[in-house]
Amino acid sequence: MLRLNKDKTLKMTEFTFRFYGNEKHLNTRTFHAETIEEAYKMADNVLRQTPKYDDWECLPPKTNDGIFAPNAVLPDAHQQMIDEGYAEGKKSFEYLSKEIHEQFNWERLHKAMTAVNWCWSLGTDKLGKDNIGVPSIETIKNHAYALLKEVYDLGKGSISTGGFSAGWDSSELYLVFTFEEASAG
Repeated sequence: MLRLNKDKTLKMTEFTFRFYGNEKHLNTRTFHAETIEEAYKMADNVLRQTPKYDDWECLPPKTNDGIFAPNAVLPDAHQQMIDEGYAEGKKSFEYLSKEIHEQFNWERLHKAMTAVNWCWSLGTDKLGKDNIGVPSIETIKNHAYALLKEVYDLGKGSISTGGFSAGWDSSELYLVFTFEEASAG
């Protein structure tokens, strides 16, 4: 299906690619295509036809009316390229949270919380009595992911609660659990 602008011209998106050889930026080319997949095929053709190029990256796309769209919802293929570092843009929450999950030692945190009897309010029981205790590993993960998702959606800053701090630092999503902290003015 063709997409048309108001003036009946074909709605195209401008995709700019940087081509590299021996890890140096050698050339920049722009392609106009309806989909990111079409643009990737064009870049792959250039890569195959030009022996001095050995890699490429895609910059965030612009529509042909000149609007830069860095936060646009991009096709899965382009988001995957961003997540894997082949294109510029904001990595997906799924990708970043998976990296954090794999790096964070949830068992060690739970063991430490149990050792110091770090309790959270876990809601109320059937009788309406406060349920307070050391949270399970699953509850800890769910709480951490909720904080990460909230700060990811904000796109900046940090949020802290229950010992956790989640935030952005130099365009990197982070998660920290702090047992003790002090400051002075």
